[in-house]
Amino acid sequence: MEGPLGDHAFECFEPSAAQLRAQTALDGKSYGILVCHRGFGKTVLAVNALILGAVQGPASARYAYIAPYLKQAKEIAWDALRGYGGGIGGTRFSESELRCEIAPDRRIRLFGADNAEALRGNHLDGVVFDEYATINPQVWSQIILPALSRRQGWALFIGTPKGHNHFHQLYESARRDDTWAVVLEPASTSGVFTPEELARFQRGMDPDEYRQEYECSFEAAIRGAYYATQIEAARAAGRVRQVPLDPTAVVDTYWDLGWDDATAIIFAQTIGRELHIVDYLEARHESLGYYAAELDRRQRAGRYVYGWHHLPHDANKTELGSGKSMREQLRTLGLQQLRVVPQAEVEEGIQAARALFPRVWFDETRAALLVDHLSAYRQEWIERTQTYGSKPRHDEHSHGADAFRYLAMAREFREPARQQQYATTHFDPIRDRHQDPARRYAGSAQRFATTRTRGR
Repeated sequence: MEGPLGDHAFECFEPSAAQLRAQTALDGKSYGILVCHRGFGKTVLAVNALILGAVQGPASARYAYIAPYLKQAKEIAWDALRGYGGGIGGTRFSESELRCEIAPDRRIRLFGADNAEALRGNHLDGVVFDEYATINPQVWSQIILPALSRRQGWALFIGTPKGHNHFHQLYESARRDDTWAVVLEPASTSGVFTPEELARFQRGMDPDEYRQEYECSFEAAIRGAYYATQIEAARAAGRVRQVPLDPTAVVDTYWDLGWDDATAIIFAQTIGRELHIVDYLEARHESLGYYAAELDRRQRAGRYVYGWHHLPHDANKTELGSGKSMREQLRTLGLQQLRVVPQAEVEEGIQAARALFPRVWFDETRAALLVDHLSAYRQEWIERTQTYGSKPRHDEHSHGADAFRYLAMAREFREPARQQQYATTHFDPIRDRHQDPARRYAGSAQRFATTRTRGR
């Protein structure tokens, strides 16, 4: 089914020349990706696509605009939705639900990807993902895509690059797929800004930041990123790839606990000197019972045999409501082999993580979100002084990066007791990098199994 992204998609407003080019490129496509610079007007363009969809769509049509956070969705899109949708007779708005209803019974609603569960069970006829580079890609694959498939709906992804993350992967995949519309609009060619304006922007910005925000470069380094060099090296060495689960080795988990902030769990296997990150789980506003059930589900499916579950240092603190620590609650829920990682300075943990990177392999599918977080984890930027602060920036990337930092610190405390294991391994990073993984895993896992208990 063709989506409402074609010749008449933007009758509700007067598009700029750049927006008109984008609209023409999107003509007749059910899936589109729009990578464009700041100030392009991509949100206004996308909101009008949703409005036209509601006007022309079937009875009981449902459309969604999704930003990384609900508050952000309101700040970015609500005024545009009210402004352009308000010109249609009979349209009603509910600000408490961030919903626009166009008679008869056609709705557009704003959502935040931080509470993606609110989207489950809905049918959708069209959806816009804004700033998709900072949205968990599982929201698309596990929730939105099935909801669209039931109605043969359309989807539009818009945003600016944030390095080689899932937005970049989607862009590259779409370029090779004729069923997708792909639009790339850097500021140097869009005509939205004058050369003088662009020169002024460039003088006031870090060169990499300007390339990313205005020239739509996926290659520009993320300013202040802690692990940019390490992630780039892992990709170049082929250590971000499909990593098969080794059935002879246990799976250890490493946690960062949160509620309003995300809880992040890394699933890893130690194979010889290598650390294989085979899975990653992240969610918000879920109880500890939810995470225990997720771990149990993976085990019951025959995928994982667990070793130790490593918790952050504050897991021993007693909570006022329950009178128990998080460690005690998880033990009650059935997780028995629990360790608390000793408290350490954040900088010490970052250095330990950097040292560990050369031995880490990431599953490119199940751990994709973790790789994105590690790529974007960066220092706090202080606008007042135009300098980097001494602490990491606290944002959506912090939690996965913190879990990885706890992983590195947990291994720092365990490694001395495991030196004999490493002394007897026959791992050769040059030879074995090109060897069939199944053959390499079989040998290293057997050696590992005989020595694993020494570090426990």
